[in-house]
Amino acid sequence: MRARVLLGAWVGCWLLIGALAAQPVPMPPDSMVLARVNGHEVTVGRFNKSYVEYLIRTGRNDTPANRWRHLQLIIDTYLLADEARRRGFDQRPDFLAFMDREIKLAVGARYFEKHFSDSLPAPTEMEVREAFRRSKETVALRHLFFRDAQQAREAYERLKAGEDFVRLANEVFRTEAFDSSAGFLGYVRYGELDDAVAEVAETLRVGQFSPPVRSRYGWHILRVEERLYNPLLTESEFQYRRKSIETQLRLRRLRLGGDRFVRRLMESLNVQVDETAARQVVAAVQEALRPSATPPPVSTISAEELQAVEQALTPETVLITYTLNGQQRTFTAGDYYRWLPVLPYREVRYRTMASVGRALRNEVLAELGFAEGLERDPRVLETVRFLANAYLGDALRRHLETHERVEPTETQVRRAFEELGYRRLKSARAHYWTIYAGSAERARRLREQIASGALDPRTDTSYVEYQGELGRDELSAYVRKALLQQPLVLCLKRDSCYVLYVAERTLRYTELEEVADTIRAQLARLLPEMQLLATLYPKASIEVDTTLFVQMMQALRMKGPWIPQEAEGPARREAVLRQMANPETLRKKQP
Repeated sequence: MRARVLLGAWVGCWLLIGALAAQPVPMPPDSMVLARVNGHEVTVGRFNKSYVEYLIRTGRNDTPANRWRHLQLIIDTYLLADEARRRGFDQRPDFLAFMDREIKLAVGARYFEKHFSDSLPAPTEMEVREAFRRSKETVALRHLFFRDAQQAREAYERLKAGEDFVRLANEVFRTEAFDSSAGFLGYVRYGELDDAVAEVAETLRVGQFSPPVRSRYGWHILRVEERLYNPLLTESEFQYRRKSIETQLRLRRLRLGGDRFVRRLMESLNVQVDETAARQVVAAVQEALRPSATPPPVSTISAEELQAVEQALTPETVLITYTLNGQQRTFTAGDYYRWLPVLPYREVRYRTMASVGRALRNEVLAELGFAEGLERDPRVLETVRFLANAYLGDALRRHLETHERVEPTETQVRRAFEELGYRRLKSARAHYWTIYAGSAERARRLREQIASGALDPRTDTSYVEYQGELGRDELSAYVRKALLQQPLVLCLKRDSCYVLYVAERTLRYTELEEVADTIRAQLARLLPEMQLLATLYPKASIEVDTTLFVQMMQALRMKGPWIPQEAEGPARREAVLRQMANPETLRKKQP
């Protein structure tokens, strides 16, 4: 069956956007189906979440064209995932391990939502206004910091007994000589602090110290040194920032309450750590993740490091015993290893036992979720299906790049060079002059006098002549494009106009030979995938709700007119490179 796009013609999208622009459009519910690819559903919520991650990963901007491009990439991925299943990729150990871990994560997350975040009340009007006031306030804060809760309690008792805070800070932070700034965190705003620290700091009077406060880093005793208030709290600014403040307030509550929820859960497990086994795991991780002069560029452990850890561990070694639902359970080195790919690198490397605790938390939440049958929850099923398709699609892409590379033809290389912006300006020299005129009317009058020969431009007091390399300033940008040997009016802004005359100009551009190897490498990587997709699209069943897609953009105030087209800049380059395999491929997807 040929690929199909239903529920709206793209050529009429701009009419729909124009009609919607006159009135507010609500964001469609997350559960609505945006597209179907061979029976796989892509919901509004799933697209939005995936698209935000795509923007973060690529550094691109949110535009209608980039949204359409991302939807195309999802469709490509689903088709490749089905092909990967046909080739047996869904039976490989790496995929099975990935799915086991992601199912547990999804079930655990749903358990957390069900028992905590779903019941969290919305912030009240008073709470939102109070958060707005706090956002305008700056606090000078000092603290004592401890890794151990008992040490924090002992320090607190010493402060209550009258010991000086600054002297104790010098002891806690082990300063070589007395330092009056010991423990001083500086002038900070409410939103810049750890959630737990911010909540307590807000309640303290100037000079007052707090009981020990637990943050994600350890234990703190806080003292407010000074408060700086911003007396200007306007209603217009509050209304402008209201939505973002509500969102930030809810997120902070989720983090604070969520931390307490998980902490109470873990404290109820009667966790017992095998100290000998724990030291062995820490040593194995430290050996596998040897420090380097350059910090790792990724946030999770690499495949090579993962393999090194696996070789150093004995999977059956029991690290932790705990009690859950009245039954004693064990958490082994093998269980910890299976969670390593999703644990934060720095935590694994520098706080290994904290990463063990995070892995245990993931395991426990999953067990509780499975006990309630949450693996059958619609949200969990939708998440797992999407992740499975994404993994299989990417796995097939990697296979094609590694094992089925295709050398591009010279015609394909030249087309990419001509169409994708590789022919860039490398240098520019010019000989030009300007006369500052001020208003546009005076600039036009001067231009006419100069053009008719009635005025020698060099006699004007604001005449400036330049010859040499052009810079990256706004004026140079116009000089690079201006008509030669003709006086022109140039207004950089209102009442800031010039007469510009470019006598000579030399522009040097990148030549094909300079970037041919780069283009060939990119095409060789993409051609196998695109040639495969060219065979998959004619047989695919694809449905896109274009009306819903436009409504989503309109809800985000993306004003039209707009007809789908390839994204600009890097996205366009990628898109056209992908067409090199078969120019008809994308045309089948876009009527």
